[in-house]
Amino acid sequence: MSTPNDETVADARATGSAAACDGTREASALRVLVVRCPGPRFCGGVAARFARHASHLCRPEPRLVLDFGDVRAIDAAGVLAVAGLARACQVRGGALSLCNASPAVRALLASVGLHNHADILHTHVYAAV
Repeated sequence: MSTPNDETVADARATGSAAACDGTREASALRVLVVRCPGPRFCGGVAARFARHASHLCRPEPRLVLDFGDVRAIDAAGVLAVAGLARACQVRGGALSLCNASPAVRALLASVGLHNHADILHTHVYAAV
C-alpha cells in the first residue's frame, strides 16, 4: 500500500473515497465526508448552529469527519455541540470522527469523555482509512 500524499488526500476529500486516500484507486464501501469546523473559536451560538446543520449529514455512509484545523478554542457549548453530533451519528447508524484538533482542544474533548463516542484523530488521513 502506498503512503498518502497531498494529491491523494485532496482526491479523498473531493471524492469522499477512503481508497483514494491511501493512494489506491480501488472502490471502497467506506465513504468519508470531511466538514471543516468554523474557527478560531468554536463557541456558543456558532457551535450550536454548526451542529444543527451538520446533524443532517449523520448517516451510516458517508462517515462524518469534523476537521478542527481552524479551531484554537472551544467552550462548553462547543463540547455539547460535538457530543450531540456524535450521538446523532450513532442513532442514525453512522460514526463521527474528529481530526486536526490542536493539542489543547484534543485534550479537552478527551477529558470530557468524547473519545468514547467519536474517534479523535490527528489528521483527516487517519479518519479516511
